Amino acid sequence: MGQNGPGAEPAQGSLDVLMTPVSPEAMTRGPSKGYEEQWPIPDEEAGSGCLGRSLLDPRSLPSPESCPRLACDPSGSRGRWSWSPGTWEAHAGAHTRVHQPWMYTLYAHTRLGYLFYKRQVRKARERYPHGHSVPQPVAFPGVKILPVPVLANNYSYLVIDTGSRCAAVVDPADPRAVQAAIEQEGVTLDAILCTHKHWDHSGGNAELCRRHGSCRVYGSAADAVPQLTHPVLDGARIGVGELCFTARHTPGHTVGHVIYVLDGNPPAAPPCLFSGDLLFLSGCGRIFEGTPETMLASLDTAAALGEDTLLWPGHEYALECLGFASLLDADNPHLEQKLRWAGQQRLERRSTCPSTLGEECAYNPFLRTQSPEVQAALGLRRRGSEDSTAFRARVLGELRHPAELGPCLFAETLALVDLGGRPCGELQLSAQLGSYGHPDGRDEACVLVRARSQASVDGVPCGTSLHAFVSKKLETLEQHQHEYVKLPGHPMDKTTQLVQRGGKILISCTTVEGEERQSQRWEELPAARGLVSEGAAVLLGRVLARRRAVPPSTVFLALDPEGHFCLATYSVLGTQRQQVGVEEAEVFVLERAVGATVPLTWQDSFLPDGHLARRIQVGCPTTALLLDKLPPLEQEPTEAPLAWGKQPLAWEDDAQLRSQFLDRKEELQASHAAYVRRHPELPALLGDFLQALLLRQPPDPPTFAATFFAPFATRRPPSPPFRSACPPSPP
Repeated sequence: MGQNGPGAEPAQGSLDVLMTPVSPEAMTRGPSKGYEEQWPIPDEEAGSGCLGRSLLDPRSLPSPESCPRLACDPSGSRGRWSWSPGTWEAHAGAHTRVHQPWMYTLYAHTRLGYLFYKRQVRKARERYPHGHSVPQPVAFPGVKILPVPVLANNYSYLVIDTGSRCAAVVDPADPRAVQAAIEQEGVTLDAILCTHKHWDHSGGNAELCRRHGSCRVYGSAADAVPQLTHPVLDGARIGVGELCFTARHTPGHTVGHVIYVLDGNPPAAPPCLFSGDLLFLSGCGRIFEGTPETMLASLDTAAALGEDTLLWPGHEYALECLGFASLLDADNPHLEQKLRWAGQQRLERRSTCPSTLGEECAYNPFLRTQSPEVQAALGLRRRGSEDSTAFRARVLGELRHPAELGPCLFAETLALVDLGGRPCGELQLSAQLGSYGHPDGRDEACVLVRARSQASVDGVPCGTSLHAFVSKKLETLEQHQHEYVKLPGHPMDKTTQLVQRGGKILISCTTVEGEERQSQRWEELPAARGLVSEGAAVLLGRVLARRRAVPPSTVFLALDPEGHFCLATYSVLGTQRQQVGVEEAEVFVLERAVGATVPLTWQDSFLPDGHLARRIQVGCPTTALLLDKLPPLEQEPTEAPLAWGKQPLAWEDDAQLRSQFLDRKEELQASHAAYVRRHPELPALLGDFLQALLLRQPPDPPTFAATFFAPFATRRPPSPPFRSACPPSPP
């Protein structure tokens, strides 16, 4: 369903968040009535984590119906915030039981879902009067396949027997668009092949059946497909004119999901797979009503159809899926080539389908769960007693976890300004995929979060640094935090370390004030479920900003500056217009308050892509701002105006510039993004150089750059036998 509803959005385009924020009532009240019956707690887990049972014991949390949340946990571990399958947009994910969160249930099983679908149809028709992509028919001897772009990113397919002029339509989401294609081609609609029940794939069934009275509707009886007349079982054969389709049962996305394979007749045409929401170009659908095991079996069914089989997916998700795959396998030449091609196609609004299953097996990570490269990127190893199928299912489940994290993995730098608006330092934040080595030798894929701020307030240097390993479940595996204030004669320095080992949290804190040194250590504290550390808060803020939604009264566990447990409250301050550089931009403002008596409060303004535009800490004399460029520490004389004036560049009218850059904008962006992903050290390297340049303000920047980067050169000419007093010249 993607953007059209809480449905088949690609695994690589969204983050599967499973978090049950603590409500204030959970601090004092006991378990809700009926809660134990709904989700029984295993005996071995019932008494764990009791640092104040009313706060940390999952049995004391409110019921999922009454607790404000981003989602509820079907695994039996309520109160644990984790990045795992099952969100408020939601699917069953890696859990062994089928669980349908409330929003998905409303969409798939009530009239509210149908009304939501109708609204999306109306909006898509207004936004894309001629469809979101340019149709590209494909013809073979005896058959013609016409993709019909519908809604915001869906595809229906009109499959025509050119001899009899009979046709079948696959997943008619918008009956008006499908009917227009039928009339334009002058064919008779003989059958509707419905892959599953979701409205963005079956919403047009009723209208088309009304227009074409003899039309047959095929689909799974297990999926309650609208207007179903011919339920199909696995392997059923369907004839449309001289065409022959085979239905294959592929549960996972829904319990009755079906794919249709056009093969054997006509013999000159290659096999064609109409995959619905099972398989996309470089991606796969969400697991709403199944487990990774069932989804893996369904994907294997599709992959076994043969390398020459053409893939016709249900959504246009190519760029998002390929971008996610490049995070895992940046050195894959097939992936890089396909990403460039897809960028050019979408630049011209052309469809990216079909691909072939041979291509998909070369770069689609969801079809490459057996690949050592994919397994290593996720930090997974096969357990001793684990068979290969179970391990691949675990890899598939893990592939889903970092999905929405992908767009949140970037580095950014903001300028720090004082109350007078003068620059006094900078703030750097970065997040990238990494691997964490556990003491038992096990490696775990994680996100490496770094933060650093340096400033000079009233002539006093101060700053903080943060280095955190955060799991894809938003659990902090290890975090190191350092703060300092260099007061003349009385410097202060504080280092805090947090490590999670075997369900326990170890926290150590060392404070130095002048000549006095004080150390504290809390050992073997029970791991607090739902603890969102400073490192995890960086990721959580970006995700919430991209979603532009935070449930009311959202509260998480956190650590205060002294290393004690407290509550962190997130609230939305609304959408505002703020100055970003020389332009005004719309930002999403999120407030985070840590502590109860005198909370530390941050107000973060986010751009739509999750980048920070402004950060204000209430009571702090500095503000972090996103600027076009960091200003100099002192005001420099303004440049004298040119005597002849400046001629504006007519970019749109310059044919040469347009052909070199504007027409290749999406391709260049994809290429640049792939290069930066392959070299995660670039942001830090360039950031350090810019910081040094602005702080020192050398009179000769090229010479300074040559001096700065000289130690990094791998191919330098040999040094002269006598040291020169002259500075190195730029290469």
